[in-house]
Amino acid sequence: MLKPCGEVIKKFLETACMLSTRCVIVTLAEPGWIEQECLPLFDSSVRQMFDFFQASDNLRIVYADRGSNSWQRAGLCATWLSCVFGRSPEDQLTSRARKLMEGKKAAMMREAGEFYSRYPHQSWKNMLSIGDSMLEYTAMQRVGSLRRAKGGKERHLRSKVVRFETEPSLTALTLQLRLFEELLPQLIRHNGCLNLNLADAYDPLKKISQDLGLPEILELQSLRCIWEGDVPFEMPFAQALLQVRQMVQSHALKQVSLSDSGSFSPILGRAEELDANKV
Repeated sequence: MLKPCGEVIKKFLETACMLSTRCVIVTLAEPGWIEQECLPLFDSSVRQMFDFFQASDNLRIVYADRGSNSWQRAGLCATWLSCVFGRSPEDQLTSRARKLMEGKKAAMMREAGEFYSRYPHQSWKNMLSIGDSMLEYTAMQRVGSLRRAKGGKERHLRSKVVRFETEPSLTALTLQLRLFEELLPQLIRHNGCLNLNLADAYDPLKKISQDLGLPEILELQSLRCIWEGDVPFEMPFAQALLQVRQMVQSHALKQVSLSDSGSFSPILGRAEELDANKV
């Protein structure tokens, strides 16, 4: 059952690493979880891909601060005391979620800060976060807001957040990754900020269509199986993905045409801003 998912993970990360200057996996799991628990579940080629891109410093695995065990025990004690004195225990859950979000935000800030310090006064340019939790969704929004608040060149930071379905089935996760492998070039070229919260969207396909400027994608009804829980027929789904790829390529050609007429193009425009500085 894991084999198709492993193949898609490998292709997705390969694409992400080739399209970006640096790809970082930020997780709140215990240190070593990905290397010791996850990768052994998949074909050895997945680990080989990880090793190859990690050796070139194009792929990093970062374990964010999730708080100490003593902090968690203190939180449980505080929850008990809250109940004794009539205070809602939800306050402690909110505090814990805030702590985890701050851990992810700190890891993102640290990694981006290191990446965007390769020469004096380098500004942050183009950041894309993909995950299924509100923790990284909120963390990335705050990272972007904090940098833009500095003004100057920082106000041009393009922070883009994509939130997948929460706790998806193995099939749904695999299908989401297959679709977004095709959409990655469009996400990276997007010349602005992006908040693509598909987990809470009434119509995820419509949300993608509107936010990424791909109206034709609404006609590909076979893609809806990703969020409707249906097992797709492979041929129609694969054909739909091919059409998505063609849409993305066509959109890129239109941007090239606009750049020829003097407009800014994130494809052919300032390499310093988009092409050479992507994380």
